[in-house]
Amino acid sequence: MMPNMNGYKLLETIRSNIKTQLIPIILLTAKAREESSIKGYEKGTKNYLQKPFSSHELILRIYDNIKLSTFYHKILYQQYRQETIKQFQLKISEMIYSGHNLIKTLSNIIEAIYNILPCDRIFIISCKPSALNTLDGTIIALYENQENISPIVESFQDKEIINLYSQSTYS
Repeated sequence: MMPNMNGYKLLETIRSNIKTQLIPIILLTAKAREESSIKGYEKGTKNYLQKPFSSHELILRIYDNIKLSTFYHKILYQQYRQETIKQFQLKISEMIYSGHNLIKTLSNIIEAIYNILPCDRIFIISCKPSALNTLDGTIIALYENQENISPIVESFQDKEIINLYSQSTYS
């Protein structure tokens, strides 16, 4: 028995706090009734062990909970990144349709890219299909540091970039 509160109350308290709600919890109990384990799962426990239990089983369940928790956090992070990218794409679309001149729009897009993905160099490339069933690329903006946002009009045919673009477009 725990002093001051039972395990279910402690579980409710942990799950109600945003800082602790994702911590995996294993309930260890002397209660052998099915209702007790169901109540534990309904309150948010990840595992339920009845006494007496082996230390080996407890260690394996802890290990499994750590692996599942790590996997769950990776999923949450990926969902967060996907939402960030979606918001970023909306922001870029708004910038493109804002009616500003090209240099101002590209400067704003590059600044937004840099704020999300800090890097040394950013290219903005316009690709269009050519008559030979390949893509012609035109670099329309190059960013090499925060003080230098340079619009460029330079045609090129870079097989690697063109192939990557083709694969993503035609897949």
